[in-house]
Amino acid sequence: RVVAELKRFVAVRVDVTSDKQAQKLKIDRYRSYSVPFIAFYDGRGNHLAARAFKQKPSTEAFLSRLKEIH
Repeated sequence: RVVAELKRFVAVRVDVTSDKQAQKLKIDRYRSYSVPFIAFYDGRGNHLAARAFKQKPSTEAFLSRLKEIH
């Protein structure tokens, strides 16, 4: 179900574990030190800060969040 829902999205992965520039970007842009961190944007490119995950979500929580975003 998650894979089917994700087909509506463009996924971008940034590995911040050893890249200091990527770490700084994540902290500056998203105000997050958390790993993993999952940010969402809507279909118009608006950052949906309130919908971010700052920890690994359960499958059901992730699926529910995906369905909220259009």
